[in-house]
Amino acid sequence: MKLETHRTMNARTLQFAVAFALGIIPTLKAADLANGYTNGVGSQLLTANGGQGDTLFADVASLGGSDVDVAAGAVSPFASVLLDGSSAWSIGETVSVTGVALPLVDGPTTSGTFTFDIRQGAGGGGASGTSGLASLGTATATFTTAAPPNSAGVFYVNFDTPVTFVADTNSTSIVINWSSTGAIRYKKQGAGDLPQVNYGNGNFVGGDDGVRVSVAGTVTPISGPDSDGDGLVDSVETNTGIYVSPLDTGTDPNDEDTDDDGLFDGEEDNTGVFVSVAQAGTSPLDNDSDNDGLLDGIEADSSLIGFTNTDPNKRDSDDDRLSDGVETNTGTFVDAGDTGSDPNDPDSDLDGSPDGIEVLFYESDPNLDTSFPGDGSALAPGSFTALQDAGVTTQVDFQNAAPLGTTIVDEAGTGGNVDATFGDGRTTFVLNFPNAFPAAGSDVSISGFAWPVVAAANASGDILLEFYDPGADGVVDGIDQDVLVGTAKGTLTVTGSTTIMYWTFTPINFTSSGTALMVKIQSTDSLRIKAQNNFASGEWWQNDGGGQFGSIRTSRVSIGGTAIAPNVPQITSIIRSGTSTTVNWNLNGAASVDLERSTDLGGSDPWTKVLTGTTDTTYNETSSDPAAFFRLVSP
Repeated sequence: MKLETHRTMNARTLQFAVAFALGIIPTLKAADLANGYTNGVGSQLLTANGGQGDTLFADVASLGGSDVDVAAGAVSPFASVLLDGSSAWSIGETVSVTGVALPLVDGPTTSGTFTFDIRQGAGGGGASGTSGLASLGTATATFTTAAPPNSAGVFYVNFDTPVTFVADTNSTSIVINWSSTGAIRYKKQGAGDLPQVNYGNGNFVGGDDGVRVSVAGTVTPISGPDSDGDGLVDSVETNTGIYVSPLDTGTDPNDEDTDDDGLFDGEEDNTGVFVSVAQAGTSPLDNDSDNDGLLDGIEADSSLIGFTNTDPNKRDSDDDRLSDGVETNTGTFVDAGDTGSDPNDPDSDLDGSPDGIEVLFYESDPNLDTSFPGDGSALAPGSFTALQDAGVTTQVDFQNAAPLGTTIVDEAGTGGNVDATFGDGRTTFVLNFPNAFPAAGSDVSISGFAWPVVAAANASGDILLEFYDPGADGVVDGIDQDVLVGTAKGTLTVTGSTTIMYWTFTPINFTSSGTALMVKIQSTDSLRIKAQNNFASGEWWQNDGGGQFGSIRTSRVSIGGTAIAPNVPQITSIIRSGTSTTVNWNLNGAASVDLERSTDLGGSDPWTKVLTGTTDTTYNETSSDPAAFFRLVSP
């Protein structure tokens, strides 16, 4: 059933719909640069006249500032002018740049031909290689000096042939660079003007002190009928259910709200950045784009019943560690799934403790300022003791080095040169291990955790580990959409150098839905860990699973416990002693198995078969590189 919107289409969408119905293709801007412009043969460079077309960027070209000389045939030494076109055109619209205005000094500026190279503001493969800015086109204009010698004026240039392109994510901004067959002198101005960027790679040059220019041209929307009146023409609504781009939205051309979230398809631009209801940034194919349990329309549109005024692209709008969907704003705490707190206020009761800290760590009431950590009503952290063992610097072997029982994930190490710092008591991130268990339906018991921390830089604090089952597909859908199977709480006190911290706690027992395990780690204090780029089988996610940190191979942890799958061959132990490694396993009814080996989980070192179709249950090797991984597969 459709979510009742009780509203009409936004003005711009309505304008387009009417125009399409009448066969009109409108331009988006209507203010001329200046009056009295005439399009001369050869597009003469004129002074005190306007450019052809409409204003794409305001008429900011002006005099003043220091002089910059460019020799005949040279490219502007201040590289390029970066212009933000997001307010002038939208992705998928056709942009035609017809002219520019420049502050030139006549006299030193001689007659000749200008060449303007217009490039997209991000991405592409420009003149400096793959990191360069791809060219959208070049334009020329002849000019003849006309002002009195040594005077300065704003020169309006109309291109011989406009530069036309269809805007995409890389060309929401553009870069303009120019050269001349004659010598030119232009005015470089101070802070507050348009910034300069490197012509090749888009990096900023010399701060915010560029040349002030104006740009003229036209913008036309995508033309065609809009059968459902959602602001998208039928031709881009391909009805595939997969969003590709503004030119292939995957939405239904006969349904104005394909995902039934209360927002028109044309208002959901899939950018992930909320600007307004008309430009929500949400997915037109997902009614809960940030997976917080609230429909996009409920979060974005004040005309809908239940409006929360939260960010539809951010699971936790107030950054208090509770998702918007569990903060029901009733003022009455029920449980961790209905906290009653305000999703737009990180400390609903103004008691100095963030709502998430109260609920997750101490079980105090986030709506009651007389209930807070330390007042005697909140629970103390559990018995969760950190045991230091600075002697282990490579693979963790649970059989010899730590009191964690057997192993589910065995990777913790103190090496690596990347320190990741989380401060101000807001440490929170997620590790996702897609292949933690041998099969779906494994009987799992988690009893410990090992983690490399930089002890000398860490403050002591309370730690919370939350273990989640992501489901049969193993996909991280968001913390609140995945199943919380257990938690461990305790106080961490660390001193000295980098070390692996071994934590043991009351076992967490459950039956897995798939093969994946997700771990969320939080701290009430600042924390620094070792992030590495080798031997890590998991993915490291930030913001409750909402965004991924840099490399997919990062922080190395170990998880103690057992995961026993019925009727699936399973490695029971890996025993290392010096250069000798012994692997033991159970066949669990299988006729035979293949044993495979890799030093980095199949990354740069592919899995190699060391035994094929074997009925054995043990394997021994001697190697100068004992830090290897093993797995059993069907022959």
